[in-house]
Amino acid sequence: PRPFIIEPPETQQRTFEPGEEIRFNLILVGKALEYLPYFVLVYKELGEIGMGKGRARFSLDKVESLYPNEERTSLIIYDGDKVYDQIHRLETSDLITKEMDKEKKLLANYAGTKLIIEFQSMTRLKQAGEFVGQPVFSALIRALLRRLSALQYFYCGSKMEEDYSSLVQSAEEVKLTKNNTEWVDWERFSSRQNTRMKLGGLVGTAEYEGCLDAFMDYLYWGELLHVGKGATFGLGKYLIKNK
Repeated sequence: PRPFIIEPPETQQRTFEPGEEIRFNLILVGKALEYLPYFVLVYKELGEIGMGKGRARFSLDKVESLYPNEERTSLIIYDGDKVYDQIHRLETSDLITKEMDKEKKLLANYAGTKLIIEFQSMTRLKQAGEFVGQPVFSALIRALLRRLSALQYFYCGSKMEEDYSSLVQSAEEVKLTKNNTEWVDWERFSSRQNTRMKLGGLVGTAEYEGCLDAFMDYLYWGELLHVGKGATFGLGKYLIKNK
């Protein structure tokens, strides 16, 4: 997997007039943090080249480092002129101790038998080589473990030691009790392959019931790092919700 995720703006707007602002998120994993100045440079040059229909140009105004729970002040990385050597780094201990925010603390003390997940961007989960039409919990956990273990191995210099078969077996016992998701089709044009690529996936909420405690740390990481195919483009973004 690529060690970065581009989260598009949370808007349905597709046309932007001169002077309008576009905000988006860029998430870097492990070793990719070392290349942050190059990401800034790439977006500056992309602005000069132009993007979208008609190659519309833009200027990179500002880059900030944000912390997920917003308890820490944002750090200016680029101010339109200079790149600063400062960044928030989220360590494993920050999630393991369940200190992300008050909602997650509440969820950590919850009964551990019910969980609601909102799939906010198209989520493409595979099981037995096929994309699933329902977000069954075992498919979600399989995809999550694959992604997290690969990111950790290739970019964080360590290997996950979890008993995968036992986790997956336990995940199969967690039931999908309410499914309010639908398959949404989306496509993009690949200039490299000179073709339109379909990237549809599941969007909506799903409720699960079962023994969930063993999966919460992985699910917290998945909130930040997305899950499933197309995560680099911002697909597979979800939010854990308490009842």
